[in-house]
Amino acid sequence: MEETVSTSEREKSSLQLIIFDMDGLLIDSEPLWLLSRKEILQQFRQVYTPEDKKKVMGTDYEVGVQMLIDEYNLPITVGEFSEMEVKILDNLFEKKLRFMPGAKEFLDRVDAVGIPKAIATSSNRHRLNLTNRVLGLDDFDASVTGEEIKKGKPEPDIYLAAAEKLGIEPDNCLALEDAPGGVKAAKAAGMVTVAVLDTRYSTADDFKGDAEPDLLVNSLEELDIDQLKGLFK
Repeated sequence: MEETVSTSEREKSSLQLIIFDMDGLLIDSEPLWLLSRKEILQQFRQVYTPEDKKKVMGTDYEVGVQMLIDEYNLPITVGEFSEMEVKILDNLFEKKLRFMPGAKEFLDRVDAVGIPKAIATSSNRHRLNLTNRVLGLDDFDASVTGEEIKKGKPEPDIYLAAAEKLGIEPDNCLALEDAPGGVKAAKAAGMVTVAVLDTRYSTADDFKGDAEPDLLVNSLEELDIDQLKGLFK
């Protein structure tokens, strides 16, 4: 894992790219994932708990599913679990998917000042494409999905890949996340990090230690572009 960038090194950097997580940060999909997991576990007479949700939030998809299979000794493979979930989630996304509060407006503000933007999501390309179709979330300069990298969050691979696609050094990138595992990944990549707290699933105490961001806010509505640029000084 790469070392994070020091304060002195960061003084030489500037905001040249904003990399967004997707689920729970831009789109209010976490309740839909929750419904999906509950439905699948109910088929095996198990109960998906808030603690289960917290454990897998922000992790690589296959790693998270394997954790659930192991936790409840489910008689299925990761692939079989995924097939069940695709059918359930596709229906939920089509009917109920919405932007997170302030997400669309913040994206518009980023576009207005001409800062490139990318998506780094643990979801797969199918899920990203469906989101694009439902919400029109398709005007990003680059995107990387969980299936396209070797190691998922909290490893830095997905953030490094997003920066590399646009030829921008990691210390000139700002990562926006809603999960501690995602913050860990971005920090390990050497990026400035901002966490947007969703109190339905996490608390400020979850963002401590190697998951502590440069800035913690309660909503994308709170973010100001000049404020974000100031994190690089």
